[in-house]
Amino acid sequence: MTVHEAAAVLGFRELEDIGFRELKKHYYQAAVYTHPDHGGSTVDFDRVQKAHKILVAWLRDRKCPTCEGSGTVRKWHGFYSVASRCPDCGGEG
Repeated sequence: MTVHEAAAVLGFRELEDIGFRELKKHYYQAAVYTHPDHGGSTVDFDRVQKAHKILVAWLRDRKCPTCEGSGTVRKWHGFYSVASRCPDCGGEG
């Protein structure tokens, strides 16, 4: 399964829409819907789990271009700098 296929399994339209928070939300919804205890099939549930695993690995390897994966950016105020959460990735890196 490719990253694009995994994203489609969990209901994402674009790879740029995927962050850790969104992935968790989409995974939870898909897991509840496909879980065998809730009327789903084991094949579909296994596919959702595999897609989640692939996307988590992909997100860990991807780096934000603004903060270069650190999750913080430094803003200079005169003679000192202040670290703040990256506005592009929300601190996820």
